[in-house]
Amino acid sequence: MNKFFKKVVSIIFISAMGFAVIQNPSNASGSTISQWAIDGTASSSYSKFEPEYAAGAPDTDECDDSEAAWASVESDTVEWLAMDFETAVVPQEINIYQNNIQGAISKVEVSANGTDWIEVYSGSVDNWSWGTCDLPDTTVFFDIFTVNNLNGEFPNFAISKVKITVDQTAIDEWAEIDAVRLIGTPSASVRASATVKPSISGKAESTPAGSNKLTANKGTWNGTPDPTFAYKWFACKTKVAAVKQTIPSNCKAIAGANKKTLAVKTAMKGDFIAVKVTGTSEGTNPTWYLSKSTAKVK
Repeated sequence: MNKFFKKVVSIIFISAMGFAVIQNPSNASGSTISQWAIDGTASSSYSKFEPEYAAGAPDTDECDDSEAAWASVESDTVEWLAMDFETAVVPQEINIYQNNIQGAISKVEVSANGTDWIEVYSGSVDNWSWGTCDLPDTTVFFDIFTVNNLNGEFPNFAISKVKITVDQTAIDEWAEIDAVRLIGTPSASVRASATVKPSISGKAESTPAGSNKLTANKGTWNGTPDPTFAYKWFACKTKVAAVKQTIPSNCKAIAGANKKTLAVKTAMKGDFIAVKVTGTSEGTNPTWYLSKSTAKVK
């Protein structure tokens, strides 16, 4: 990277900005929380430019590439950085500090569990500029990428993860990220989770009329407000030996089987039966588990 060229462009850009700067967001009053990310993962990392360096407050010492930030292995690829926050909040604003390249952010997503992601921003790679720096002898920053209710669509439940996709294909420069800040209000809702996982009881013996029934035991759950539950039964070609939060590829949903009980019919003979139990506390993402399967249906 040509550091001298980038510094010259940065100085020109600051001069053009004049006093039109975006300040580091302050902690709002009341119950609003403003917090920096505490850890992260990424699609790739260049040498010492690890995701953990995008945690905490901005700490790069210049408007240039820095090992105090995250960067991907290549400079001409589409990459992502996912950051974790200590406190789950209903989001109001996300601030992303890029110390090397602005304008490469093509998508921002949020999640409560790191599995189910909700897109809150998408855009094109345009109007890019060089870096985010603090003005001399201040804690004021310019050209921070901000997602809020003016350009984003936030969920109404608490999230604790932010995923940022950078599209560097049109720029061929490293879109380094120095810090990510999440502002929002804590939710009274608590996502459902099972302390005792779902299981199945009953005879795995088929009859033409389905006179034998299997029953889904949902287990013991926590969540605020109290979770509601949904059921989906699966026929698997091999035994499911442990409770999972993924559906094995050889397990197929049984059409219409979405009640707490399942009639074991002749068509199920030779399969292993498992049930997916989903618990949802209002205002949060659902949580689900696939039970251990029955023995092979006779």
